[in-house]
Amino acid sequence: LRAGLGAPMTSASDDLKAWRIVQSIGDVSSTAPDIVITKPRPGTVLPPLAIIVTGTSGRAILSRRGQQIVMQPNSRLELTSDTCARTVLRQIGGVAIFKVDHRTAPHFEVETPYLAAIVKGTRFEVRVNDEDTQVNVFEGKVQVRSMISRATAMVMPGAFARVTNAMPQTIRLREKTGKTRDITIDEGSLGTGDLHAPDYRSNAPDLKVVCEFLGVDAGCGNRSPAAQEGGTGTALINP
Repeated sequence: LRAGLGAPMTSASDDLKAWRIVQSIGDVSSTAPDIVITKPRPGTVLPPLAIIVTGTSGRAILSRRGQQIVMQPNSRLELTSDTCARTVLRQIGGVAIFKVDHRTAPHFEVETPYLAAIVKGTRFEVRVNDEDTQVNVFEGKVQVRSMISRATAMVMPGAFARVTNAMPQTIRLREKTGKTRDITIDEGSLGTGDLHAPDYRSNAPDLKVVCEFLGVDAGCGNRSPAAQEGGTGTALINP
C-alpha cells in the first residue's frame, strides 16, 4: 500500500490541482484506492477518488483553486471526477457547505442519491439524510436536477429545493417569498433574489472559523431558509 493520507505533501503542483485539508476537528478520516486509511491533518493533499468521512465529533474544511468545502459531523464526500473544466463530487450523507469560484459556464456539480446541484459559482449547502436531500442557496444561483426524472429547477438566494426519498421524481421548491411548489418538468430561471445569509449562531467550537471562511460576520444574524420555514433544516453549525 502507498503512504497513508496523514502525511502532508508539499508539491506546489499538487497544491494547485488537488483538494487538500485546511482544517480538521474531531473524528475525520480519509481513504482512496491502494492507500491506507489514516487521520488526515492540515496540509494533507487528497488524491483522486478520495473519500472523506466525518464522525459524530468531526468537522473538516477542504480547499482547492478558489473552491472550499466545510463538512459537518456525520458526513461523507467522495471526490469522484475532477478536471480543469469540471468538478463532480458525490455526497452520500450529512451536511456540507460549498463556496465555488465563478466561471462563465457550469463547472461544479454535487451529486446525491436523488438530487444533483450544478453551479457556475456560488455559496450553497447540501443536506442528505435517510428521508430527503435538500439544497439551500445563500449566494448566486444553483441549478438542481432530479437523479430519477427530468425535473430541473433554478434555486435563487434565500430559497431551497428538496427531494424526498418517497417522491424522488419531484423537486419541491420553496422560494424566498415563502411560496412552495412541486416541479416535475425541466424549468428555467425562477426569478431573482438578493443575498440571504444563513444562520451560524451556535455553540460549535469552530463557529468563528466557518463564519470567516464563508465571508460573513461572526454575529451571523439571519436564519437559513429551511430554519425559517421550521422544517428539517436547522442552524448550519450544530454542536
